[in-house]
Amino acid sequence: MLELAALFRASQLFIHHAHLHCKGAVFMQDHEHLADLYAAYATGFDSVCERAIGLGKESEVSFPAVMNKVNAILKTLPQSAKENKDYFKAALQLEQKICQECEKICASGVSEGTKQLIGGLADLSEIRQYKIKQRIK
Repeated sequence: MLELAALFRASQLFIHHAHLHCKGAVFMQDHEHLADLYAAYATGFDSVCERAIGLGKESEVSFPAVMNKVNAILKTLPQSAKENKDYFKAALQLEQKICQECEKICASGVSEGTKQLIGGLADLSEIRQYKIKQRIK
């Protein structure tokens, strides 16, 4: 669950950065959409970490382990953007990675409850992907 927790936290930090730096004619719409995204990522991060801790896998989501992964993910993302659309393109890639990681976890023999939690996170990610795709068209 470490990879998924790190993806949610890195997404949250990146999108919060984008939220603060978006600009242009569609500023208000993008600003609000990005705020919704980073709130969703914070919730996803919390859900994954609480589940891991509840299952006795606290070391999988320890602060150093998560932050090492987060830093590696953040290094792959744009630090600035010419257009807000560039932030959304990066967000789409993060969302796709979230879904891929959810599929890996569900295929790894976890409990039915954990499958449902992770499946729900994947479902919400797919909805966000649809909305992001509409924004970057």
